[in-house]
Amino acid sequence: MMKPVTAVPDLVRTLASNQFLFAQLARRSFAARHAGSVLGWLWALINSAVLFGLYLVVFSLVLGMRVAEPPGVSFGVFLMTGLVPFMTLSETTSRAATVFRAHAGLVQRVRFPAAVLVVGDAVGTVAHNSLAFAVVVGICLQQGTVRPAGLGATVLGLALLTLWCLGLALMAAVAGAFLPDVGEALALAFQVLFFAAPIVYPLSMINRPLLRLLIEANPVTGLVRLIRVGLMGSAPPDPWMIVSLTIGGILLFALGAASLERWRLRIPDVL
Repeated sequence: MMKPVTAVPDLVRTLASNQFLFAQLARRSFAARHAGSVLGWLWALINSAVLFGLYLVVFSLVLGMRVAEPPGVSFGVFLMTGLVPFMTLSETTSRAATVFRAHAGLVQRVRFPAAVLVVGDAVGTVAHNSLAFAVVVGICLQQGTVRPAGLGATVLGLALLTLWCLGLALMAAVAGAFLPDVGEALALAFQVLFFAAPIVYPLSMINRPLLRLLIEANPVTGLVRLIRVGLMGSAPPDPWMIVSLTIGGILLFALGAASLERWRLRIPDVL
């Protein structure tokens, strides 16, 4: 396998030398899921609003979930600031697992830069989910929960989220090309990750040390906590968590780039 240290610069050079193709694939990934519909990309906002509403009714009205810290933050804000980052990570990875099979004809018949296809699709998916995040930011501003002093942490959290999305997308794309069941396995894994992160419940509710340790070890926990700092004034995660998220994201992206470079010539033969 190509060394991760050299794989990343090669991937960047591939993207730079295919800028137009990369932009077209990212744009197609953003728009294709609503192509031909009357409302177009507005469906992304409608779907997010319906999903928010369902979770809000179940966990807030039915189960009576409340947020004690920070004060003045509604459960709706708490829910949305965690749900959108998780949805972005989940959807980007799940789509990447099938990206080569979805474009099998293109990959098999044309000498096509695999990295451009994977990263372009991932960037388009992240951009698509950014529409929902923009709505969340607007609601946080309207609710008065935004804390300017913490926006730096939120920006860092979003940057790390993007890095993890790209790294997971590269890994999932390679695995999905060889193993058709990767998509189903990822769906189960993300169900576990969802409930193993403080998205629909505050971390303060977990009073069992071992369970709390497992939840804090979930990378989704650190990403969500970091993003929430500027949006709702919550306490930032411990420095060790930020460092581990940064190192983990870099390693994941480098390993994904190396894996794609190592197996890209065999991918057309297994589709």
